[in-house]
Amino acid sequence: MQVINKAETFVGFSVKSRKILFGFEQIERAKKIPKLIVICSTLGKNSEKKILNYSEKYNVSVLKLSQRKLEDVVHKDNCKIIGLTDAHLAQAVIDNSQDWAFSPKGGV
Repeated sequence: MQVINKAETFVGFSVKSRKILFGFEQIERAKKIPKLIVICSTLGKNSEKKILNYSEKYNVSVLKLSQRKLEDVVHKDNCKIIGLTDAHLAQAVIDNSQDWAFSPKGGV
């Protein structure tokens, strides 16, 4: 059984409250800019470059999972990128992400 940390719990709250965007296309087309983007370590280099360009353009912080796959955290097959649209949940994920690699691109 996997140990779930607080950051994963807050991501789960985002899924339950529908304050999450799955995939780069949803993030790109959304009317509301996400406050935090979480990417999987298995994400391809081109997609990672796109997401980093997007984060620089819109001043969004990016978290990269290092130990678990993102699809295991959000329980969606082949999910590599998510965007959290709630500022409080995004800040809670950042504050509790000890084992996740964090690269801030802007403030939440």
